[in-house]
Amino acid sequence: MALIDDLKKKIAKAKNDLDASSELFNEKVFYYEDVFPNGKSPWPIRPIDLINENPLYGRVNMDKDFVFPKKELLRTINSEAGMAYGEAVVLNFVAEAFEDLRAYIVAHVDNGYIKAAGDVAECKPYKTYYDIKKVWKKYRNIHYGLYTLQYLEYATNNDPVRIAPLKYRTLKDSDFMKHFNTFMGNSIPFFPLSMSGVVASKSVSPLFTGLCVEIGKGKYDDDEEKQKFINHPNFNFFQLAARKHGFFLDRNVPWRLVADLNSHKMREYARINFERPLREAAIKEVYDTHLDETFKNVFPNAGAVDQMLGNQLNSQVMKTLWNMDDPKTNIKEGAALYYALHDAREAEYKQIGAQHHNKWEHVSMIGAKVPSYTVTQSDETGFYLHKNECDEKKEGVPQKCSSRVFKIHAIFSEYFEKVSNHELRQLEETMYDFWNTYVITNPAVKITESAGCQTQGFKTSVVKEYQRENISEEDFKEKYGTIYWLKFYLDVKILENKIKWPTAEYNRVLKRAYGYYKILDKEGAFRYLGKEIKKRLIGYEEIYKDKEKVKKETKKLKPLGSGGSGFY
Repeated sequence: MALIDDLKKKIAKAKNDLDASSELFNEKVFYYEDVFPNGKSPWPIRPIDLINENPLYGRVNMDKDFVFPKKELLRTINSEAGMAYGEAVVLNFVAEAFEDLRAYIVAHVDNGYIKAAGDVAECKPYKTYYDIKKVWKKYRNIHYGLYTLQYLEYATNNDPVRIAPLKYRTLKDSDFMKHFNTFMGNSIPFFPLSMSGVVASKSVSPLFTGLCVEIGKGKYDDDEEKQKFINHPNFNFFQLAARKHGFFLDRNVPWRLVADLNSHKMREYARINFERPLREAAIKEVYDTHLDETFKNVFPNAGAVDQMLGNQLNSQVMKTLWNMDDPKTNIKEGAALYYALHDAREAEYKQIGAQHHNKWEHVSMIGAKVPSYTVTQSDETGFYLHKNECDEKKEGVPQKCSSRVFKIHAIFSEYFEKVSNHELRQLEETMYDFWNTYVITNPAVKITESAGCQTQGFKTSVVKEYQRENISEEDFKEKYGTIYWLKFYLDVKILENKIKWPTAEYNRVLKRAYGYYKILDKEGAFRYLGKEIKKRLIGYEEIYKDKEKVKKETKKLKPLGSGGSGFY
């Protein structure tokens, strides 16, 4: 107790504006080792470190390809879960998990189990998803501004080629592209140009992944605010409640919830949200295709229910009950009629199932269009799953439940899109937009030239105006073909990732990429370059923990409290 009291008396003071680097280092050590430790924590309450240990979490898939969430699978968090700070959007299964988490927390607040004050008790989403493409476009604008307003405009004494501003020698698109190839060696290491470079950047918040929800307003660099949040009486409960619903807490932003893609619970939410529209569509197809009109009238679809309720006397059951005099008879005969209709429905369903076995099994049992996407997981740790398919209770033996959960690769396949699907085209369009914009804003350049003959004594200076040459997008694509853009892409990725590549090896990789292009196609050559680049990237060792490794790590640990998920 004395140690905890002493810890609470010491306040973490680390901020980015601390003058002394040694002081900042010592404060960060205190925060990481004493305020919010990571490696020393039991697995059920262990946070995720998205800065020092796993910066690529949610940014790459199982094959280490950079990804971003599909917009059509984003969903607004239910208004009852907090819309006070504007629209809160995340991936649909994360939204459902958060709504359940908030309902769980609110129930404990209402029953007096935890304090009713603070960010945890309110559990309202303050920051969520943002569009990474908009951020990438801002980086593009930075490059364009630095290149056209600085690099081309000013001369330099350091480079003999640039004694005069380069804008006087930038009249054609080829001049523009040649100078840019030199310029990007100084800019891209600091500001990524490709979208995958932006996705990988540590300066870009992980909120764009659609996996994160922040419930607090604290500053990311203020460790004192983080410690206040951690020292709140509700924090320990918050840790366990988050794990119960499939969330990590971010070690560097403790009020940030991060969906744990290893968690059985979160993967079950993903499976349910993936299957829901498939089930609805399949059931509708069976209903529309296979049920005759008589059966449809007995069991109306959802659209006809309102009409039936509006005129209940038209219902066969209600008519029967209305015409009966004896209330006891009403109940008895009404129940008999109901069960007769129920039996008729079951018989009809069995008949349909016999005629269309595969289709009906698909609707009632499988759900997912790709059965290999799911796997049955047992709840061996007390962290309850969504759908309880429990073994029979035996005396002295804890009850175990199981449920079908999504495989992690299936989550990335269905909920995320690869950045590489568009990257080569994006770079091509970027450079065309750069040149086209430059021509529109700077259509001509005035150059001072000498005229006359000095020996004859009438040499003079004249100012001539040269129009810059525009080019159509079709001609631009034809002029700079696939081979040019493969080299351009490789150069950009080398600069973004600070890859040190010997010239001989660089030439070998580029030559082989050209070979793939000639033998296969552009996509094949691009995939080859992507694989070669991934081999040389740092930080790819272990992004998503292997199930068996985590099992060994937590074999002797017991879950803290009741409920939770993702505990292997």
